[in-house]
Amino acid sequence: MRIVGASAPGRRRTPPLPPPPPPARVARGPPRGARGGHGPRYPRAPSSSAARALAAAAEAERAEQRSPPPAAAAAAAPASQRLVPGAVLEISGPDEYDDVRAADPGRLVVLQCKARSCRPCKAFSRKYDAMAARFPEAALLSIYGDDTQATRQMMIRLQVRATPTFRLSRGEREVAAFTGTSDAKLRDGIVAALTEGERSAHAEDVALWQAAQVAAREAAELEAATQRMSAAASAAAAEGATSPSPPPAS
Repeated sequence: MRIVGASAPGRRRTPPLPPPPPPARVARGPPRGARGGHGPRYPRAPSSSAARALAAAAEAERAEQRSPPPAAAAAAAPASQRLVPGAVLEISGPDEYDDVRAADPGRLVVLQCKARSCRPCKAFSRKYDAMAARFPEAALLSIYGDDTQATRQMMIRLQVRATPTFRLSRGEREVAAFTGTSDAKLRDGIVAALTEGERSAHAEDVALWQAAQVAAREAAELEAATQRMSAAASAAAAEGATSPSPPPAS
């Protein structure tokens, strides 16, 4: 006999479903505290002084956005104004080179002509920076001659056939030019191009330059003496070959 409502033997009884959730309450009217209760507080409108401060800050931010950044403003300045004593100035073309020379015609200007693919130029960059700090009265410039068509034409005009090449000038007058990565040669070239008043501040460099001049003169004199001796020996040998031999003794 089976009892109604009882589960069959060996079968689990399904648990009853949970009751449905209560319906959501819909807020009616203004939030609590809007009419002076203890609910959340809402921000007040800024005072006149705070509003003026906010407006001034916004205007300063807009002005800063309109003005160019300091780096861009410095790059837009003429090369003669960007020149810092004791530091190398990287220029981008012949106009900046002419601007530096025209700004102070009596100042010694040293231009390093280099190329992007020149490894000796990259290796010499630190020595060139040290040379700029050593001679702050001179303007040491640097330019990549293979950057643009204008710089390539400039290298042709300056007769640059190898890099690095250094051109020394005062105003429109060329003083010296040489090629290589010898810091001693560059130092002596700068000292030789300085005026007597400028050399007074470089006693050690002047002494090294004078010693190099003495050594160069001695080497030139030795080379000339060697050439004279070689020429005399060649002449004596030629004279002995052309002179008649004495007759044999009877």
